[in-house]
Amino acid sequence: MKRSTARKRADRSSPQEGVAPAAGEARPHLRSVPDRCAACSRDLKEDQTILFVEEENGRIFCSEDCIVSLYAPEIETLEREYFRKLPADEMSAKEREALSHLRWKTLEKPGEVWRNKTATADFRYTFVAEYEKDGEPFWSVALCLCLRGEPSFLFLAFITRSPEMVDAYRSGERVEAVRNESDDGGEGKGFTFLAESPEAREEGNPTDRLGAPWTQYETFQADVFGARKKSDIPEKDYQQYETCFEGTLSEPGEVWSYPSVEGDDSSPRIFHFIRQYGKPKAKAKLHWYVIVARQTPQPDQLEVLEAFPTKDAKLVGRYRHGVQEPVTGEEASASNASSGQNRIVH
Repeated sequence: MKRSTARKRADRSSPQEGVAPAAGEARPHLRSVPDRCAACSRDLKEDQTILFVEEENGRIFCSEDCIVSLYAPEIETLEREYFRKLPADEMSAKEREALSHLRWKTLEKPGEVWRNKTATADFRYTFVAEYEKDGEPFWSVALCLCLRGEPSFLFLAFITRSPEMVDAYRSGERVEAVRNESDDGGEGKGFTFLAESPEAREEGNPTDRLGAPWTQYETFQADVFGARKKSDIPEKDYQQYETCFEGTLSEPGEVWSYPSVEGDDSSPRIFHFIRQYGKPKAKAKLHWYVIVARQTPQPDQLEVLEAFPTKDAKLVGRYRHGVQEPVTGEEASASNASSGQNRIVH
């Protein structure tokens, strides 16, 4: 799955992520009759693709900008409440930002989910996951809409080490998020949200657990956070380098690897694929493409965690991390065989 604008960082220092999902995640839908955008009241033609992010009211939108504009007042209110509740001894903004990538992990594998019905009759969900670093717990909290069991619009997301801060967002009805099954019997997309019975609440919810251990990859991400220069290739231009993806995965110049959990060689390995493009003498056109991927239970499939172009040789050097793997024709062919099934998660 390519980068979704649902997961695009707002260009602000606040904790909110009030950006609309991309068309693929906002559920484009063809209507048989004309209707109006819930935000701008624009008439939508019969054959026009529309967007929607919740199903209780079935509001429809003509664009992602309109989705954002409709929910902007609520986002601002949530932001004000967040800063009002923020304890004085909270993590620094830099510490929280270095861990902010965990919000996506929280939306995929929450430890607990709370559901509130709003005055407009739709549901707001709060996803919570507990993690640990250096023996100290911290939490990731995300407030969102869900559509067909998947987070579809993110209002607010933050990292905190304050249990009181987390408790302040545990409100409404607690539900169990059961991952739907795929056609082959494995985990599929989306959750089914099941209301807890009084018995389950008394016995303790089995979803009350720590998140996955702090991995080497997450430590690496925190280490390289902020290392990207402003003069490097801007994110908006990444699509111009998409042709480098297949070439880098199938015929990398370098491959580095390390176990995802430090000290556990049986854990899935993380791979850094690196390839240089252009001639060293032609500095204006010289760039690298970097792909970070993780082993999956399927031997012919890799999960791609990150993929980007860069002109910064120093940044590339940071990705020469772990043990350098020999790059042979056979391994390149194996990488190429898996590339058609890779799932990009940013």
